[in-house]
Amino acid sequence: MKIIVAGVDYPPRPHMVSWFARAFRRFGCEVTVVGATKDTQAGDGDTFIDWMFEQPAHRFDGQRVTTSTVLATTGDHDAIVMVDQGDDWSLVNDGKIPYAYVWREGNRAEESRVHESVGDSPCFVCMLGKGTKWPARSEFMPFAADQFFLSRGRPYETREHGFIYTGRERGSGTNARLTAEFAKLEMTTHIPGYIKGYSAYANQLGAAKTTYVVDSGTYVGSRGLEAMAAGCVVFWDGGEAFDHLGFIPGRDCLMMPANKVGDDYEPPKNFPVMAAEIAKAKDRWIAMSQAAKRAIRTAHTYQHRVQRIADVLGLKLPKTVDESQETSCHCPTHRRRAWSQAAQNCR
Repeated sequence: MKIIVAGVDYPPRPHMVSWFARAFRRFGCEVTVVGATKDTQAGDGDTFIDWMFEQPAHRFDGQRVTTSTVLATTGDHDAIVMVDQGDDWSLVNDGKIPYAYVWREGNRAEESRVHESVGDSPCFVCMLGKGTKWPARSEFMPFAADQFFLSRGRPYETREHGFIYTGRERGSGTNARLTAEFAKLEMTTHIPGYIKGYSAYANQLGAAKTTYVVDSGTYVGSRGLEAMAAGCVVFWDGGEAFDHLGFIPGRDCLMMPANKVGDDYEPPKNFPVMAAEIAKAKDRWIAMSQAAKRAIRTAHTYQHRVQRIADVLGLKLPKTVDESQETSCHCPTHRRRAWSQAAQNCR
């Protein structure tokens, strides 16, 4: 089976394109990655490129490219998966091939591009409750974690940081406050911001015991799932999007209320005490770390997302995933129905 995965590959966006391509290959598919020309896309050069970021085999001029134009270059394929990472570039489905659209951001400003591109084909969204007009065949599908992260977690004794936070600062002065509060609790912190390179990112997640997510009401991004895959105990703030993940709080993860500060969210004032409690309870932490990895392996790798896309498109993938990779190929039926209903509720 031959699959085209399309998307912009400029940093720091390209990981989703690569993750989907890798997942299709694990099912035995022949995958061709296509993208925009360097002149068409914006970005910051090769600053964040590492070995995991796959460069497109073919690049196309213009911000809207028809699937027929792509096929004229690549030759016949069985399906196209367009991965929209919030960039103003897309393949427009002109009905010549089975086609699915993965919409990362779900922002209202992107509606016209997505509706123009997807037509009446299926669209998979990871955002809820933003007032966005979803395409007719939309289905909620959260981000996932590549299997790479499942192998990066260290044992309890060698995890050098009690707490890690990667990405942008939530609220004003939050990082400094957390560092000071954790120090009082004799717990080390690692708050590096965005980490250059996915190997370094995964290794640093695997060297920490706890982290938090404060935007899971409307959005399930990859960061919390990747941390769980690396064995971190993750504190989630919960909400409609989180509720569809199927995690069991107290077993797979922990919950915390988030404080709304202006248009942003930050962890509660007593979060360091909450995190220190689990980080210092060795047996409980080990049980929850193992449960977190199991929860991702069972339902939240990119192989699960690829399988769902194939099911919706009516494609039979060439092979099941080898059991030695320790993951199931199918997302539970009840959860797929819940995600579909979630997207329906947005419209």
